[in-house]
Amino acid sequence: MKTKRFLCLVLVIFAMTLFITACATRGICSFCDERKIIVDEDQFLGATLRICQDCVNEIEAYRRGSRERREDAINDLIQQFAVGSDIQAQEYNEVAYDKPELTRITSAELFADIHVEYEGVSPSARAVIRNASNHEFIRNIIFRADNGTNLANGNTFTVRADIRPEQAERSGYFIEDFEKTFVVEGVDEYISSFSIIDNETFESMDKFARDVIESAIARRGGQDGNFGWIRQYLYPDTSSLGVGWNLEYDIIELNLVNVYFLSLKDGIQTGFNTSYNLVYLVYELKFTTRFTDGGNFDVVYFPIEFRDIVLRSTGIVDVERPSTSIPRGRSNHLDNVYRDFVTANRARYDIEVISF
Repeated sequence: MKTKRFLCLVLVIFAMTLFITACATRGICSFCDERKIIVDEDQFLGATLRICQDCVNEIEAYRRGSRERREDAINDLIQQFAVGSDIQAQEYNEVAYDKPELTRITSAELFADIHVEYEGVSPSARAVIRNASNHEFIRNIIFRADNGTNLANGNTFTVRADIRPEQAERSGYFIEDFEKTFVVEGVDEYISSFSIIDNETFESMDKFARDVIESAIARRGGQDGNFGWIRQYLYPDTSSLGVGWNLEYDIIELNLVNVYFLSLKDGIQTGFNTSYNLVYLVYELKFTTRFTDGGNFDVVYFPIEFRDIVLRSTGIVDVERPSTSIPRGRSNHLDNVYRDFVTANRARYDIEVISF
């Protein structure tokens, strides 16, 4: 008896399912263009808009923040129901979402008073977002920059309103687009070519370098005239001469012979102490001592280093003054200076050599 009752119940449920399915309206969904059970209908510009359950779920998913099929769905509907008119996607949105009570905020309105500022120097600048809006709703939104670090002039990055669609709706607003793309421009940048250094700036670098060399030699030569103090500057590649002898020297001339300009290559990993550019002004010092053969002169080459020269957004080239000490690498042979400061850095830097 129990088995018969169970079978009867199954048959009743099956019959009801068939009846409900038969009564359901089937048709071509305006979204997916497939024949399915239509669960919703609406009027759009005088035509009937039919939507299946799958597409209703997609609309709701987009309203909750999903962007899948957004553009395709809007464009398809406009072509089907608004051919020959200037209907925009936002007009379709108002019908599809059926939220006429929401106040629409366009992208232009949302980002009208969102200011982007930059910290640091290109190509390692960082975007800082400032919300200066007085709008009662927009002023309380936090805006964040995606990929907003290690920026160079010409790069693009995205600023995003950090709020979910349902949060905006609860406040009575519908936001068209939560993101906007910005192009980096007008940021101070490390120079990548020697040609950017103007004549006036270079003349000041030259004067500073000469002062450093002459001051260093004068300080060493002033140590009671002891040859051991001055020898390391005037004979850096030589150790054969005795120490303790008084040295009398005469500087014949100090000439700039080469400039080595080094610019960090693209893609090179940077760190705290990374220099984006290096400039070496190499000077030839001609001098004589009492050890110099008659009619001849001795030579030593001094490199003076400048680093991280910046082109300001105002067009001014800004050069930080280097240390007033002579860097290691001076030599009686120019080839040795080139090896130590150019060849040794070829893996990380692009090189320019300017001769005078």
